[in-house]
Amino acid sequence: MKRLKEHMRFFEQLHGIYFDDLDLFRVLHNARYPLLIERTIGAFWKKLGWGGLSELETNPDQFHLVRVNHFEYH
Repeated sequence: MKRLKEHMRFFEQLHGIYFDDLDLFRVLHNARYPLLIERTIGAFWKKLGWGGLSELETNPDQFHLVRVNHFEYH
């Protein structure tokens, strides 16, 4: 796993986008961005071997809580 961390400089995850994810102009609705980012972060952690739930006694730091997401649109 150390070798993977040293050489990984970029991570990409493809997600399906559906009709109800789009706004009236057929652009991805702004409410979908945080969800897609969260799914990508989860896929990244899984690739590093940190995915899935384990026993709470052996891994008490397995939970991830997000307090704030901030997006600026220009």
